[in-house]
Amino acid sequence: MGALDTSKFSVDQTKPNDDRQNIERIQLEMGNAIAQAQALSAMTWGEPGEVFRSQSDAIQENFMWTLNSLIDRIAAMHRNLEERAINSGPTS
Repeated sequence: MGALDTSKFSVDQTKPNDDRQNIERIQLEMGNAIAQAQALSAMTWGEPGEVFRSQSDAIQENFMWTLNSLIDRIAAMHRNLEERAINSGPTS
């Protein structure tokens, strides 16, 4: 796995209206990535997991790599939103 490029999840804090749009975009992307990760992970346990475990090692590795990449994306977006909250200071 390569390094995750988090630059596309960065929030430009110089423009308040753009900032809000960036936050909303990141939140939407996070929701999409979470839904994808949940769908993938559901295929690895229970009855679907039996089919998953019958796949070749290469397919299982690629599947888990994809799931891990999604989780890394979610974590990067979450860190970005946390940093933005810290940098914006207390709200009144």
